[in-house]
Amino acid sequence: MLRPVLALLALIAVLTLAARSGRLERARQSGFEATATGAATATLGGSAVAAPRSIELEGRTPDGTLLVQWSFADRPGIGSYAAGDSAGAVTLHALFLAGPDSTPDGVFRGRRGTLHIRHVSPQVITGTFELLALGTVSASPRHDTLGVRIAGSFIATTVSP
Repeated sequence: MLRPVLALLALIAVLTLAARSGRLERARQSGFEATATGAATATLGGSAVAAPRSIELEGRTPDGTLLVQWSFADRPGIGSYAAGDSAGAVTLHALFLAGPDSTPDGVFRGRRGTLHIRHVSPQVITGTFELLALGTVSASPRHDTLGVRIAGSFIATTVSP
């Protein structure tokens, strides 16, 4: 009788450790990867966080800095969300600095885009995104507004308010 109880306790301990390990692994995998093409090019990556009503990306690499926040009326579910100037769209705040923070080669602000949420759980939200950012490049002899397309994917760990 004692052996089955000890075996059951050992199994519970192993499963508990595996569950903790899985949560830690998800936290380590949280982040985003993206590429910027157009008036400036960059390979970007950094942190991704899902708050109750927003998803936020923050990345600083030698190629540039990307700060993105999508705000929702409620917690987002699986589906596609347009962000931009249209009424009722998801609110998009995005800033892309091409090159180093101290002396960027270009500054671009997000105007519109699409967010595709592929998975939602209490701990993690995953998806892909594409956005258009408009701005200027310092090396350009013209001061026209230029565009950058930024596309990537994310795994955002959920945080409490």
